[in-house]
Amino acid sequence: MKIANAMFGKGLGGIEQAFVDYASALKSEGHSVINLVRPGSRIIDDLWPVARRIYQVLSLGGWDYFSVYRIRKILADFRPDAIITHGSRAFTLVEKANSLRMPIIAVTHNYNFKRLISADAFFCITTHLEKSLIAEGIDERKIYRIPNMVKAETAAFNFPGWQGRRPIIGTMGRFVKKKGFDNFIEALVILKSRNVDFSAIIGGNGEEEEHLKNMVQKFGLADHVIFGGWVRDKKAFFDTIDIFCLPSLHEPFGIVLLEALAHGKPVASSDSEGPSEIIRHEENGLIFHRGDAGQMADALEKLIKNQQLAEWVADGGYKTARLEYDQKSIGRKISIALEKIMKNQRYE
Repeated sequence: MKIANAMFGKGLGGIEQAFVDYASALKSEGHSVINLVRPGSRIIDDLWPVARRIYQVLSLGGWDYFSVYRIRKILADFRPDAIITHGSRAFTLVEKANSLRMPIIAVTHNYNFKRLISADAFFCITTHLEKSLIAEGIDERKIYRIPNMVKAETAAFNFPGWQGRRPIIGTMGRFVKKKGFDNFIEALVILKSRNVDFSAIIGGNGEEEEHLKNMVQKFGLADHVIFGGWVRDKKAFFDTIDIFCLPSLHEPFGIVLLEALAHGKPVASSDSEGPSEIIRHEENGLIFHRGDAGQMADALEKLIKNQQLAEWVADGGYKTARLEYDQKSIGRKISIALEKIMKNQRYE
């Protein structure tokens, strides 16, 4: 099929990563794909290795008729069989530009889907999001459960452990309140008070950075915690750490959690929306109640002191990434869903 893949964000968050993953998966499935992005988007560097057909469209908002005209021309020249959009801005602009009435599929990456309800079909990343769409009156026949994906490692699982040295706990993400990094630091304070030996690397940046660094100084964690900045080389990050922690208060999915699993790391995660569908407690990770620093500390201490358990859940997580979320299998699901959508469109 001929597919247009559109996303007009400018950052490096989960939606942007999913957009790149879609470009790669669609290409691997043999589809002819064009990718529409915002000029200067930070994700373009990640997009180039997997997709060369990139159109940069200046996007000032849903009311930007110059952008609508530009997109309309691109679509008219390419004539895709379907258009996949990531985010409200991409959907709004594509919908206005879609003069040929090609089916538009909205990937629901989060709960801000009010502006997407006129889509022809929906790719929902979690069951919880799927139920939320149905609760809004969306016909469930238009909804396809397509989780986010990861390029799983193909090497045999290997767990080196940290016998005889200080284990390194890693976490990363945007430094915003909903990511729960202040709770993570509170959990580290508890670990220190229990005389649990550890180091920690916090990767990322954002509006909470100064507050988080002040917390580390205030609670005497400067010898334990390193702020690593925004993580561009994720493989190097995961190769450095021993345990990964996801402290999010609100997490629609959590691609970084899949990446940790795919790198064979034991994980401790909050029971936020997406992670609670990925992690099965003591099978492929440990789950703690969101916002509860004490439970988070308990989970981390359990992994640090019980390397047999850490290896068990790391192996389970590695298998989860490879068997349930690998890009090849999710790409096949996308192709099957596209075939069904096109068939339904023909008979309407």
